[in-house]
Amino acid sequence: MRKSLAVCLIGVGLLAAGAAQAQSGQVTVLATDVIYAAGTQSGVAASAQGTVPAGVIDLPPGTTAVYLLSVSGSLFTDGPAECVSPEGCITINTDEPTNLNDPDGAHAQVKSSSNQGAGSISGISAPGAGFLVGVFIAAGGPSGPAPKALNFMSVLSTSRSQGSPKLDQTFFIGDGKTGDDSGDHQVFKVPAGAAQLVLGISDACGYSGSPSCYYDNAGAYTVKYGLLPSSN
Repeated sequence: MRKSLAVCLIGVGLLAAGAAQAQSGQVTVLATDVIYAAGTQSGVAASAQGTVPAGVIDLPPGTTAVYLLSVSGSLFTDGPAECVSPEGCITINTDEPTNLNDPDGAHAQVKSSSNQGAGSISGISAPGAGFLVGVFIAAGGPSGPAPKALNFMSVLSTSRSQGSPKLDQTFFIGDGKTGDDSGDHQVFKVPAGAAQLVLGISDACGYSGSPSCYYDNAGAYTVKYGLLPSSN
């Protein structure tokens, strides 16, 4: 029997008995939202031919972790192609109508994609393409050298039960579950100093390189999330 969300969170030590009720909310992430244009790096959106991420989750003081209740894509057809995921899809290449991917990046044209990042925000490598990603940033925005780029192809797993990214470090979120539209809810720990979690898309021309080619993306993800406060 699949564990409930409460059991899963208790299992990783983030929600003790009697803890305050988690806060929840909803944001929209456009397929054109450039994750590397988060915060004070909004200028990156223009050079990448995309948009500044509007899916920004403010983190009240004492927030220890974020989890997703659901992620759904807005596209179910694109010309002759159909989205095969019950979660819905986006496309990151409208010139190729078969390129409909779900929040985990499944069903994309390629088996993997990568990005070099920009400014103080690190890049990422992960299976598929067009998957939902996030980055925690401080109140003053990204700053300093970019952290190490996370590799979800060989070093990390997209099916992990929890993640602990650093500030300004782009990380894989997908649909927020340990499997593709299946499994337990994942928990993403908030790093010290984080004031916001910004959600967006990692994209590049040819699916690899510097942020680019967001202009031919379409669709959006609707993201419902929860915030876990400290149990103290």
